[in-house]
Amino acid sequence: MERGSRMWTQRILQGAAALAVVLIAGTAIAAVVDRQLADASFTSLDPLGCITTEVFVFVRDRGPGSSAMLHLSVSQVDECNDVVLLQAKGKANLNVGAFKIAPDLSSAALRATVRVTERHSGRNLQLRVELAWTGIEEAVSADARIVPDEPGRFQRVSSPRIRTFRPARASGMVADGTKNLTPQPAEDSSLSLVVTGILGG
Repeated sequence: MERGSRMWTQRILQGAAALAVVLIAGTAIAAVVDRQLADASFTSLDPLGCITTEVFVFVRDRGPGSSAMLHLSVSQVDECNDVVLLQAKGKANLNVGAFKIAPDLSSAALRATVRVTERHSGRNLQLRVELAWTGIEEAVSADARIVPDEPGRFQRVSSPRIRTFRPARASGMVADGTKNLTPQPAEDSSLSLVVTGILGG
C-alpha cells in the first residue's frame, strides 16, 4: 500500500465514530460513516465425522442513531445418510451496545439472542450469539460503488463511498441451549467500514 493510501486509511479509521476531515492529494474530504460491517463463516464436524454444521453471521451497523441488524443462518447435514437435519435463518435488530466495533477495525464483539426459523418445519429456535473478531492483517481502502447491505444483497450507491476492509479471526459461541454450533474458529471472517466522501474546499 502506498504511503498516501495508508495515511488515508488511518485518518478515516480514527474518525469513524464521527465526522473526519482528511486530505487526499491536497483536497479536503469530510468523511461520514455510512455503515460498519462484520461477518463470519463457521464449519464444524461432529466426532463421528458425519454431521456437518455451517453457521454464517452478518452484522450491519449504520452508526449513531440506528440499531445494528444481525443476520444468522444455520445448516446441519448428515453426510453419512445424506439427510438435511436443519436449515434455518433469521434476523434481529440489536439493542444498543450489543455490537461493538473498534474505529480502526482491530476488533469487534457481538452479544445477542436471535430467533431463527427452520425452513421445512417452520419451527422457531432461539440462538444465543457471543462472538469476538480480531483484525489479523492491515486494513485496505478502496473506492466502492456497490456496498454490502445484507447476506447475498448489495446496494448500488450514487454518491462516492470508500470501503475499508480488514480480514479478521472470529470465534465464540452460537448456541441453541444445549450445544455450541461454532466450536471451531471461523474459516473466513472480516470487518469493514464504509464512509461517504464529500468534497470540500
